[in-house]
Amino acid sequence: YPNPFNPSITFDVDILQYDNYKIAIYDISGREVDLIYNNSLVPGYYNFMWDGSKFTSGVYFVKLTGINTLVTEKITLIK
Repeated sequence: YPNPFNPSITFDVDILQYDNYKIAIYDISGREVDLIYNNSLVPGYYNFMWDGSKFTSGVYFVKLTGINTLVTEKITLIK
């Protein structure tokens, strides 16, 4: 939230099991453009923020991956 955003967006994540997780931002062509988090997490509720001020306006995807987890959300940066 918010989405669309300018210049930062917050992601709320509810982790259900201990695991190594990666949260990354991808552009519309599927290239990873930024890494938000890459480490282990214990179960709980987390907030992560991405500052898109150095990126161009457009559609991006935030992807959360873990051993048994894959969640992708579309986000829109408007400057």
